[in-house]
Amino acid sequence: MQEKITGYPDKLENKEMDYYKAFPFSMDKAIKSNDGNFVYSEKGKDGFYVVDGRFVSGQDPSSASKVANEVITILKANFKNTNKTTEKSDLEQITEILLDYIEGTANGQPERLRKAFHPNFNLYTVSKDTLWTRSGEQYISNIKVGEKSNRIGRIISIDIEKDAAVAKAEIDIPGWRTFTDYFLILKYQGAWKIVHKSYTWRELPKTEDK
Repeated sequence: MQEKITGYPDKLENKEMDYYKAFPFSMDKAIKSNDGNFVYSEKGKDGFYVVDGRFVSGQDPSSASKVANEVITILKANFKNTNKTTEKSDLEQITEILLDYIEGTANGQPERLRKAFHPNFNLYTVSKDTLWTRSGEQYISNIKVGEKSNRIGRIISIDIEKDAAVAKAEIDIPGWRTFTDYFLILKYQGAWKIVHKSYTWRELPKTEDK
């Protein structure tokens, strides 16, 4: 398919002028010989321009501002399309907030926990046959900035359905316990947040100091 392209046509040139005689080629013929569809306005100086796909061309200086605006429009559209292709998937976003929880706790980064938790986030476990509940703020208050702990965490599974997800993770604290965490994660206002964590643990063999 021939792309439409415009430019100042030979028909409107003054062929007797020295500048025209010095031209190395005719624009009309050059575009046509390269399988282009040369179009133009008979009037001239009327702001005529052509957009064909990603080709934007103007007939003469009167079309300069229109050509510039069309180029900007195309660039903006391409930028939006690029952003769409680089958006993180739901799985990637959920993995990221789970790592904010795991690594934020291990590395003393309470700001990462606030990023991952819904403000009304709660933690639930059973201790001595009694339900024990803590708020997310209580949990975060125990994380001291820059204070690292000997925790090794890994994500076991993530199951997503529309705007809801459940996930499982394990946290090893050598010589003490392995915690198994179950998360309820919801997406609202364009972001995933951990809204609930239930957990249990099993004791690990104690390590002897050498």
